[in-house]
Amino acid sequence: MQRRPNGGQRRSWRNLAICQAGRSPRWVWAGLLALWIGVLGWSWDQPAARAESLGDLQRLFRNAVCRQCDLSYANLSGVNLTDAYLGDADLVGTNLQGATLDRTDLSRIRSIGANFQRVRGDRTNLTSADLSGADLSNAILTAALLNRATIVSATLASVDLAEAEMTEADLRDSNLARGTLVKANLTRAALTYARLPQSNLRGAILRRADLRTTDLTGADLTGADLTEANLTGAAIEGAIFKDAIFCGTRLTSGEVNNQGCPPLPAGDTIKGGKF
Repeated sequence: MQRRPNGGQRRSWRNLAICQAGRSPRWVWAGLLALWIGVLGWSWDQPAARAESLGDLQRLFRNAVCRQCDLSYANLSGVNLTDAYLGDADLVGTNLQGATLDRTDLSRIRSIGANFQRVRGDRTNLTSADLSGADLSNAILTAALLNRATIVSATLASVDLAEAEMTEADLRDSNLARGTLVKANLTRAALTYARLPQSNLRGAILRRADLRTTDLTGADLTGADLTEANLTGAAIEGAIFKDAIFCGTRLTSGEVNNQGCPPLPAGDTIKGGKF
């Protein structure tokens, strides 16, 4: 069932963070006119938005619900999308720089090459989204849902994904330098060739994560759970692994480390041996 915001939220859509409460209606129309111009083409060197984007944009402004909308190459920079529903929308090349995405539902969106620089959002839903090649530099997406998201070859420098749920996310060849992933859940995430130098992964869950050839130079993995993770060929110079959990973890050399495995209860057997 599609969610519709209450009346107070609907008003914020019409204003779209362009005008403040108390300003005259002419400011509203001026702001909307500016956004319409942006939809037609947000910069001279970008492809123009598709014609169907105009009608979809009206739906978004009117109801804050725009499932399967086509907003490709639209200029939505600085827009307040709090509590909006854009599930399955097409946001290829869309400019969302500086947008507010608190609790915004962007599940399964297609946003290849989109601009998410400096967006701010709490519990943003990006489940199964395609963010390949997108720019999320300096984005703040705390507690975001990114389970099974495709984030291949994306730029996430200095991103804040603290406590994000990223189970089975595909982050191959992405740049997360100086990123904050404190207590993020990256269970079974693919991070092959990803770059995370100087990143903060304190308390992160990396169980069964694929970290082969990943750049973890100077990263802080204090208290991280690396159970059955694969670090073969990873760069770990200067990385901190204090209190990290190693159990079935394949190290950079290919050797398996089991030093952090919990003790087996008395009477348990392995391969016929009793412990």
